[in-house]
Amino acid sequence: MTSFADNFWSQDYAGGLGVIFDKLQQGCYENDEVLGLATARAEAEKAYGNNLLEIRRTHASKKEGFARDEGMTVRNAYEGILKEMGEEGKHHVQVSERIQVMVLTPFKKWSDEHKTRVDYSSDFLRNKIKAYEQEGNEVQKIQRKYFNKCRVLDEALQAEENGEEQTEDGAKAAASSPPKLVTSPEPPKPIARVDSVVAEEEKNEPVELAGVVYTQPELQELLVRLLNEVPQHNVKVPIMGTYDHVSTGADVVSWLVKNKTGNELGTAEAIGQDLVQNGFLRLIGQVGNKFLNSSQLNYQWKKIAYIRANMLKDDQKDQAFAPSFVGEYISGTINNYLNNPHPDETNLQRLKREVAEMDAKYKDAVIKYDDARCLLEESIIDHLVFMEKCEKDRLNAVKQVFLDFVAPISNALPAIQATVDKFLIYQETIKPERDLLYLVESYKTGGFSPKVPVYDNYYSTAEGWTFGVDLEFRSRGDGKRIPLIISSILGYMDNQYPIMENDSIRLGIWSQNVPLKKIHELRKLLNNGQPVQPKDLEKFDPAVVAGVLKLYLRELPESIVPSNLYDAVKIIYTSPTAKNKDARVQQIKSLCSSLRISQIAALDALAKHFGRLIEIAQPSEQEKNKLADALGPSILKPMTQTAVTLGDKHPALFFKDLIDFGPSILTEIKRNASGARSRNASRKNSRRMASQAVDASSTAAPENSSEDVPLYQKTTVGISPPSSLNAQSLKVRTPHEPVELKEASVDEDNTDSVAAIETESSSPKQDDNTEGSTPALSETESAPAASNPTDLNTTEENSAPVTV
Repeated sequence: MTSFADNFWSQDYAGGLGVIFDKLQQGCYENDEVLGLATARAEAEKAYGNNLLEIRRTHASKKEGFARDEGMTVRNAYEGILKEMGEEGKHHVQVSERIQVMVLTPFKKWSDEHKTRVDYSSDFLRNKIKAYEQEGNEVQKIQRKYFNKCRVLDEALQAEENGEEQTEDGAKAAASSPPKLVTSPEPPKPIARVDSVVAEEEKNEPVELAGVVYTQPELQELLVRLLNEVPQHNVKVPIMGTYDHVSTGADVVSWLVKNKTGNELGTAEAIGQDLVQNGFLRLIGQVGNKFLNSSQLNYQWKKIAYIRANMLKDDQKDQAFAPSFVGEYISGTINNYLNNPHPDETNLQRLKREVAEMDAKYKDAVIKYDDARCLLEESIIDHLVFMEKCEKDRLNAVKQVFLDFVAPISNALPAIQATVDKFLIYQETIKPERDLLYLVESYKTGGFSPKVPVYDNYYSTAEGWTFGVDLEFRSRGDGKRIPLIISSILGYMDNQYPIMENDSIRLGIWSQNVPLKKIHELRKLLNNGQPVQPKDLEKFDPAVVAGVLKLYLRELPESIVPSNLYDAVKIIYTSPTAKNKDARVQQIKSLCSSLRISQIAALDALAKHFGRLIEIAQPSEQEKNKLADALGPSILKPMTQTAVTLGDKHPALFFKDLIDFGPSILTEIKRNASGARSRNASRKNSRRMASQAVDASSTAAPENSSEDVPLYQKTTVGISPPSSLNAQSLKVRTPHEPVELKEASVDEDNTDSVAAIETESSSPKQDDNTEGSTPALSETESAPAASNPTDLNTTEENSAPVTV
């Protein structure tokens, strides 16, 4: 695919867009060069024609020469030459005028409009990326606060449990100790002021005032002018003391209306309220934090305003901006009582409420960030498609300019036909499609690879989110071998195939280009961590449903076939044995044996689904290649996109082999796994019987010997849900900390990873005579799910172990 929308993506979005818009700006400069060439030729033609006309006037027959003798043949020849030179001059002037009318005027107008379109798209996408990055910074900021709140809650829960254990001992000690003398209460210790020191990480954070985001330099400029130009005075308040650096609400609004908002009083009042909310101003003499345009209300400029304005010297940073402690304490206590909607709650209740509020705020921020990403990607695709059309139009315009440039010369000067023929040859050599292909192939930066922000719930990784979650975690969260979104969409498509008109439509929906906006609409409905509802799928065209499945596979943090096997798959299809089907199938089987159970199950579901579709539709080789090109890169992605990997064909070849041979390969893998499971079970049973015989004959064995514990209870590693939500059952981790998955312990006979998985997940009561039976490995088979994926080190008898 050679379109702009498929080849100029990068991890930060700005990298790929920078390359393509740099090339588009180069095209604008090329337009200027074409205009310069045409202008120079027009001026040269005009100057040459005027010189020829001047020769006719200045070299006319004179009385001393040819004008003296009429009828002389020599005179007629001379005057005929002068006349032809004048006519030739007129032709050259006409050529200049036609170049001006046919080339310079229309192409200059079109070139200016083209440059305006390019600049608009560049600025628009740059602003979208800036807004997207700001949303990302906000998510990181809220996530840090959310995780800190969770840690504080964990510590409070731990402290409460420790306190309950010591209650009885403490009561006894209090009863036996002598009574203490009642003394006067100590004066309260000063409360640390939040605004006295600005946290280092918050010094340069942007601030939103009246809906406009101010960066640190912009905020500093505004605060410097406010602090220097708004009148300030001292205000004495009974009991609380004297306040410095005080301005009235009317003075602040008056300055903002005059210097900032352009006579918009409402905007000025909104800025004043945001100054109070962000801690730069505070109301004194009254309770509350409401900002009003009143000369009776006084507001003190707080120390944080001077710090953000960079107006404090080093020796001033420790000086107090507030009145005495008593006034501050009384004012703070009254404000807290009036503004706190939960005045009677305990500290632990407050922490739980704040954790719940921060969790909801964090999830909303992630959703907003994800929406910004989706909108950004939609805008990028729309603008890249439009820019591709504009660039193609530009190349065609240049081609037409060269033709129009040649036309007046060809019509006016037959004598220079050879030069005109060369112009035509050069004009015919311009191939816009080839130039576009060269541009894409030479400067492409990466295919479409969305960078998904994932809602990382503190207590459950797979909670409330579907897209971008690891395949293994999503499978465990759904309680299935594979995520429900894969099995549900494949099942829905199986039901849709019979009602489609023909096989071409059935095959074409998987390779059809669907607007990303439509796919994102369905993605938003499904991105909730819940089972897929058929009614949600029925609202959209089957091509959109197929597109959502492809998008889900592309948004996986690790493709179904891991990226560390990308080069191994490439070797299969580039080695000398690539054309040997049996050798290739054996290599694919060996490679698939190393995959996790969820990956094998996902490949099995896809292979069976598309195998049935191919068997029914009987597509041509071209249609089959088109299907493989559409789905191959979704199941096998490189670790890093480069210009080399963009041209790789082996993901599509691997997908074709998966359709043709995948069911048999995966069935044999599962059969081998089943055989290994049965052999291991037989060995365990033999050792258990031998151990019981030895125990029966021995009278000195301890009553609670570890030998009496069944072997499967020693080797099984599983997941058990905590009995209650407390600090002991939670594992505190930092954002994006990888969850440790312990390797399942098996017998001394080494089997492959799939055999280890199925052996450990099988019931200890399984019949020993089941060797050779093949367990079903389908997308609908339930797998044990972890109720708390953050704690994978507890044991449960029947949970499925995971091989890393």
